[in-house]
Amino acid sequence: MWSDGMKNNIKTSIRKFFKTSEGTLFIIFLFVFALMSVLSPGKFLSPINMESMAYQIPEFGILALSMMLVIMTGCMNLSLTFSAALGMIIGGLVMSNLYTANHGALLAVTVGIATMLGIAALCGLFNGWVIALFGVTPMIATLGSSTLFEGICLNITHG
Repeated sequence: MWSDGMKNNIKTSIRKFFKTSEGTLFIIFLFVFALMSVLSPGKFLSPINMESMAYQIPEFGILALSMMLVIMTGCMNLSLTFSAALGMIIGGLVMSNLYTANHGALLAVTVGIATMLGIAALCGLFNGWVIALFGVTPMIATLGSSTLFEGICLNITHG
């Protein structure tokens, strides 16, 4: 069924893959997955944990795409996660307050999402302002604003 040439091509492709950084990351992923399965046998592979991780993956994907765009422009935004967190916290508070004030779920969600996007945009605007006005390198400016946004998040949520 498989010719010797096909087998050699597959073996060569697999060897090339594992020599790349992606292959190394895949090996590390398999190692950590196996380690966690052994260290917490009844918990890590449980359906509840798998479902929880599956719900978190899209958030990381969206943040990774955002970070990819920033890196492609030659910059580095270290405040991306806390900008998103701050937007989500404030947007969640807006949604909660609107819904409990009987403004309806549709309005609460619409205004909440707009608030989330607006807060994240304001965080980005703040970073751009610091970089442009003071001439600070993007990595240093976003590192500092990351700490600022983290502090605001911790203050709002009380830890």
